[in-house]
Amino acid sequence: MTAIELASAYGRTEIKKVLTNHMCNFERETEEIDTFYPWHADMELKGFGLIPITLAAYKNTFHPKNIDPRKPIATVLGDIFNDLNTSQNRWKDVRDKICDSLYVVSDVSTKQLKECTSRQEFYESIVNVYTDESTFLYTIMNTALRRQNVSDYKPSAMDLAMGPYVVMYQTLLLFWAELNRENAKTYRRMLLTKQDVDKYQIGVRFTWLSFVSSSVELEKALPFPTRSEVKDGCIVIFTIDNTISSTHSPRNIERYSRYMERERVYPTGSKFVVTGRHHQNGEMYVDLKLLSS
Repeated sequence: MTAIELASAYGRTEIKKVLTNHMCNFERETEEIDTFYPWHADMELKGFGLIPITLAAYKNTFHPKNIDPRKPIATVLGDIFNDLNTSQNRWKDVRDKICDSLYVVSDVSTKQLKECTSRQEFYESIVNVYTDESTFLYTIMNTALRRQNVSDYKPSAMDLAMGPYVVMYQTLLLFWAELNRENAKTYRRMLLTKQDVDKYQIGVRFTWLSFVSSSVELEKALPFPTRSEVKDGCIVIFTIDNTISSTHSPRNIERYSRYMERERVYPTGSKFVVTGRHHQNGEMYVDLKLLSS
């Protein structure tokens, strides 16, 4: 049970009121946090805040062996993936830890993952619950990841609850061979603040801290969930060149998705360079090129 459910069950109305009043307002946070994050060379070694914190908190579950601090985070995730595929029951430990943590965010997603009886089914469900728009898991998780851009970053309890799932999904996007890499153009529509849009200038290199859904068909990219509460927002259509070979190439998840959107997902931390921008019919079009990792 969540804290609020416990308070209700035991008639603790005052505690329930306090907890309710201090819940995160995800729409407000999503509105205030920019998508753009300048790229720095040390990112590949140190990673971002949430994944290293999660690995430290749940090390015995994800990586019981010693971790060489000189290894990039992506390499550590590769070690985790290899261990999951060679250990008979490691995937079950990871599944249970994700479910214990994720329950406070989405009991629906937790139930689906908990019912997995094989490693293959578990991997498929990790991808599938990401595409379930009814749970808002996508929004909550990517808000948590974008919050890493906030000064003096301190993850909230909800951010930490997302951590184990984020680690597992990132690992699959980087290393699971059943998710084919896409090298054709992909498209993504976003509603951004003008201040955010102005950062995407030609020649600028940047990183997207969240997982980013895109499509190989422009029409199917238009209805993707976006930031609907942005005041005086600007619609941006990103066209992304994926011809370069990269570990962060977008992965084809349509085989395990709930919707037929020809969806390709970029791992968190994917880096790009802006190659063009222009206005057309009141919308901003920004051309990007995926950079190697």
